[in-house]
Amino acid sequence: MPYLGTPPQSGFITSDAEKITGQTTNYVNLSNAISSLDDVQVHVNYVIQDPSTLTFTSTTRIGLGDTLVSSDVVLITYLGKSVATQSPPVGGVSNDMLAGSIANSKLATDPLNASNLASGTVPTARLGSGTASSSTVLFGDQTFKTAPSGAMTLIARNSGSSAIGNIGLDNIFSDTYDYYKIYAWINAQDDEGELRFRWRKAGSDRTDSFYINTGFASQKSSSASSSYTAFQQWNADHFVFLNNLNENDNMGATLELTIYDPRARDEGNLATIQYHGSHYRDDNLWVNINGGAMYGNQGSGDDFDGFKIYISNSDILYYDYAIYGMNKT
Repeated sequence: MPYLGTPPQSGFITSDAEKITGQTTNYVNLSNAISSLDDVQVHVNYVIQDPSTLTFTSTTRIGLGDTLVSSDVVLITYLGKSVATQSPPVGGVSNDMLAGSIANSKLATDPLNASNLASGTVPTARLGSGTASSSTVLFGDQTFKTAPSGAMTLIARNSGSSAIGNIGLDNIFSDTYDYYKIYAWINAQDDEGELRFRWRKAGSDRTDSFYINTGFASQKSSSASSSYTAFQQWNADHFVFLNNLNENDNMGATLELTIYDPRARDEGNLATIQYHGSHYRDDNLWVNINGGAMYGNQGSGDDFDGFKIYISNSDILYYDYAIYGMNKT
């Protein structure tokens, strides 16, 4: 379509104005020429000035009624004069103007690029499918699933370097587990003792004579060939797992116990133990032993809840042990 006058300009159109500060004169010079005072509106300290108090001195100067001080602010608004710009004024773009699709690449920070996350928390729904909770974890296939559990659960763990009479623990066995693992490292304060075990119930040792255990030991010294020894103990008031312990600080005995059904929950079963141990004896033999143990008089409801490990003629000088319950599923 044809037009008259100045060709239209592209961009955003705003009214032209200028602010003048720091003047100490009774006039102001303009950046744009005017033809009369009707072409502008003059504010002094943001108060509109009556045109009758102004003087049209020249096309680029307006005389004021009073002399300015340096803190005065003069605002000149050019009436009817518009200026084309290529950028919208601050706050000049509304939500309606943003309707439509905006490419993420046009944004200063691409919201689809995870490396731009500098703060905040990503909602769990954005991490994967399934239900996020205290009992689920996020798997590699981006699905929340039940948290996996190991085959064993740690029940007790302790160690010490001061002499104690025994390692006695109560309320260790419960209906939560049927089978248990005990790992121990024990150092005797004196030579020649036996490493013994007793069941406990309600805070007391079971000392009646129904402890039965057998084992098979291989032994070797630095100057002799290996030898093998079978042994058994019948109707004692304790189990014996190792003997002739060495008090050497660097040669403690190691012991691994697998305990089956200490609470006799399955009718007809007796609490039994499979054991493995090794130590350097006080007669300079290196011994490795495997065996089994059974308590032969465990009646209905006779549920052991603890145990005691001790040395026959000595305190325990150093010790380190861990007890695990074996999960049922």
